[in-house]
Amino acid sequence: MRWKLNFPDCCLDGELYAGPGNSGKMAYIAKKDHAKESDWEGVTFYVFDAPELKLPFKKRYKKMKEFFTHHVKSQHIKLLSHKVCENRL
Repeated sequence: MRWKLNFPDCCLDGELYAGPGNSGKMAYIAKKDHAKESDWEGVTFYVFDAPELKLPFKKRYKKMKEFFTHHVKSQHIKLLSHKVCENRL
């Protein structure tokens, strides 16, 4: 499938997103056994983590960021940024 072309060849944790108000479209595509290539247009895979990397999260994220910056050439996959919460109540 061209939609997955240039995706990393490893296990990634994330979420498929088809834009605001399109959760029904995403559910429809995900449930189809043989979705057409055109069904996937406008769908992005937002990556949270790469759990196969056996490193602490900060190091995993640094490696993912480097990899996405230099090797991922697809408009259909994006690495989400993470922020550390400073306030501890």
